[in-house]
Amino acid sequence: MFGKELAIRDPEAAPDYFVDYREKLDANTRWSDRVHPDGTWEANLFQFYGRVWPKVAHALPVPFQLEGDTRKDETSAHEALREAFVNAIVHADYGAGGGIVVERFPDRIVLANPGTLLVSEEQYWRGGVSESRNPTLQKMFAMLGRGERAGSGVDRIKSGWRSQHWRGPLIRTQHQPDRVELTLPLVSLLQPETVERLRAQFGARVAELAPRQVQALAIAREEGAVSNPRLQIMSTEHPVEIGRMLQGLVEAGFLSSDNRGRWTTYRLVGSSDAAARLHDIGGQPQVRDSVHNAGDSVRSDGNSIRSGPGDSVHSGGDSIRSEPRHGVFEDPVGDTALDAIARPVANRKRALSAQVRQAILQLCHGRYLSADQLGKLLRRHPARLRHVHLKPMVAEGRLRLRYPASTNRPDQAYTATEPPPQA
Repeated sequence: MFGKELAIRDPEAAPDYFVDYREKLDANTRWSDRVHPDGTWEANLFQFYGRVWPKVAHALPVPFQLEGDTRKDETSAHEALREAFVNAIVHADYGAGGGIVVERFPDRIVLANPGTLLVSEEQYWRGGVSESRNPTLQKMFAMLGRGERAGSGVDRIKSGWRSQHWRGPLIRTQHQPDRVELTLPLVSLLQPETVERLRAQFGARVAELAPRQVQALAIAREEGAVSNPRLQIMSTEHPVEIGRMLQGLVEAGFLSSDNRGRWTTYRLVGSSDAAARLHDIGGQPQVRDSVHNAGDSVRSDGNSIRSGPGDSVHSGGDSIRSEPRHGVFEDPVGDTALDAIARPVANRKRALSAQVRQAILQLCHGRYLSADQLGKLLRRHPARLRHVHLKPMVAEGRLRLRYPASTNRPDQAYTATEPPPQA
């Protein structure tokens, strides 16, 4: 937090430590401004925050507001941005490479840090659970009045962006190397040109829609698809109401759905090769939806997931589905056969690595299970399971990916390549 750069980057401390702020507001120049360790300042976290915060905060509009006779120079969007900035610092894995990178563009702010999410993406967006990788750093920022201690503060981030009527935040995770990237768009939910394109496609019918319906169509057009969880980030409506609204747009002929239950995504009717148009704010390919998480059940519309016929493996009278339709995997929690396999690990707060991996091989024998499903069965954090066990077991050839050509798919799952070891 306060050390000298040479001491921080000592081989016995954090040799891969790096912090970087990049500002690109002019397309004709590489960087409009940059703050990085250049020898002119001690590149510790305290100074990095102090130097970068005024620059990144300058991207946000400041309307004229008075509190009593004092001008208020911050909005809820500033609070949201500060929360996201501090989160990137206190949740970074300083033992990994890549460093903390904050980038400012005309239409977005991107904050990336090394490491993985310590909670599932579903829990991240729900908030309320504090799993800090660096609790001492978190405490220091809290004592400075920066950062939310109770959970990730994601509610503050979402509400701050909603207050400006901007498109909702997008989170993307990357593995090998592990990184978490949060994109905060600075563009309106309803860009005039987007609405005009919708009118050109659907005609006068668009004018008959409610604003929230037009918003859903606009997101489907700009991001290639829309989903119930994606709209939850930008709305305070109940997921059931959002689900009904999306189904209404399907029935009216505006959207088509892939009928994947709680993982359902919706695309504009008549869109040509929607997957090719799927992109993030910067126009780069979006490898995963920001809120999909195979196995999550909280941010759903309550629909059940069912597999196609003939996909069952019977064990003690229980039907265990292994090849569900559309690549969606039924939630295994509550299946007595799988619970019995997982119980020796699930009932222990700490278990030997060999015991955990043996349970994984047994659970994944003859079926595909996602990291989230394994985490629920074994009562372990999915991100830690993926990093400590699943990825090494794939590298060793003991597990096989359901989608080897797309390792970051939200519905990625694993199956055993060898008979499970005997307990």
